[in-house]
Amino acid sequence: MGFYNVVQKIKLAEKIKNNFYTINIDSLYSDIYRVLRKVAPHAGRLAVIQSITLALKKLKALDALNTAKNFYGSRTTCPETIIEICSLGSKQLADCQSLSKVEDAKKVIVGMMEASCNRLEKKTPKVALIGEFYVLLEPYVNYGIEDFLLKQGIEVKKFVYTGEFVYANTILKALGLHKEEKDYLDRAHPYLNYHVGGDGLKSVGSALWSAKNGYDGLIHIYPFGCMPEVVAQYALKNIAADYEVPLLTLSIDEHSSDIGANTRMEAFADCIKRKICY
Repeated sequence: MGFYNVVQKIKLAEKIKNNFYTINIDSLYSDIYRVLRKVAPHAGRLAVIQSITLALKKLKALDALNTAKNFYGSRTTCPETIIEICSLGSKQLADCQSLSKVEDAKKVIVGMMEASCNRLEKKTPKVALIGEFYVLLEPYVNYGIEDFLLKQGIEVKKFVYTGEFVYANTILKALGLHKEEKDYLDRAHPYLNYHVGGDGLKSVGSALWSAKNGYDGLIHIYPFGCMPEVVAQYALKNIAADYEVPLLTLSIDEHSSDIGANTRMEAFADCIKRKICY
């Protein structure tokens, strides 16, 4: 992504003697196509495109499973069951070898989650999870924050999904229809009126949209020292104050503790529940 790709290529070239390939997110579709053509030189162009299409379909299906997990998991007395169904379903999707099988599997897995939900009509607190791309997507890094909140009976809305991101940066970008930055500039106004790098603008735009749409809390999670998110933090504090929405900020580094993070998240969840009750 941006200069990260250049720096990593230089550093890897110093340590790795064998050939290696990097994929730049800024030119995602062409880079994926180029790498696949090199690692599978005997595959035809159509076969490569079909493989990319199938992978994209699987990623979008995983997005749908994650969204369903966050919805149904917060509305059941046994969220662990929903989480387990989602985990097993993700592995099942990996074995699908056609677009139709991916779609059928997705419907079955989502149906199983719905069938396991025993409090569908329950009104649950909703929290928006915002921040830096990688930290939001990697459960190992963010201490499994989504599943933790589900077990607290809180629905999580995430604004970054792998399938959605790849789709936007391949198909939409190739067609000239990818206008995310302009959309988030509009969403973030008047709290942030410029692109500040990374996902800072998206964090502010997502937070403001959530505050306007009745979300009960905001959780901002980012790597320690991430300048775009540090800049965004000032705008987020203003949004939280103006809309009277609780805001929890989690800065992640090598010294962070899952126990400390879980304690803060649990206290935040209690705060939101009490706010709703009163």
